Amino acid sequence: MRSNLKSQGYFKKYLKEECARIERFETVVNKVITERGENDRGVQSGLRSITGFYFNVFNALYSAGAPLEDLRNFYPRVLNSMKKVWDSESGYVEMLWMISTGIMLNVPQTELQEIDRMVNEEGIKDYLFEFLLRHNKEALGTNNSFIHYRPYKKLFSVINSPAKEESLELLREYLVNEWYQGHNDT
Repeated sequence: MRSNLKSQGYFKKYLKEECARIERFETVVNKVITERGENDRGVQSGLRSITGFYFNVFNALYSAGAPLEDLRNFYPRVLNSMKKVWDSESGYVEMLWMISTGIMLNVPQTELQEIDRMVNEEGIKDYLFEFLLRHNKEALGTNNSFIHYRPYKKLFSVINSPAKEESLELLREYLVNEWYQGHNDT
């Protein structure tokens, strides 16, 4: 297990409940689409809830210690759900999470390209997104702006440090002094 705070029994029960919520909401959303169309506010609200449930399942699978292959196989379900409702105003952290976990899991490049397409369609120019999606500094070009200055701007020095040891120290400082305070609302 990757989490030592909860038992396997907890995760099994939680996953069962979240999967049931997904199924229930998908049934209702499909019914409302038939009755009122895809652009109905209730449909959009339901799709946002479903996306949240998919994120919950993914996080629980990871925390419970699911094999990485299982997470890799589940990733497209989260991405497909997210594509229906994601926008840059409310979904920055979720997109950052999707990019990061996609890299960690070594998902197929086509899935990261789909995320890149979503980011580009929103017209987002963000150094951190671009760095992660390009996997290297050379492909970044001249953009060094951050949509969310706090807490992410400090990562610029981590990414651009000339020495690995210095980067690691700057990353440690970032995590201790910036990341936790910058994400206390999550």
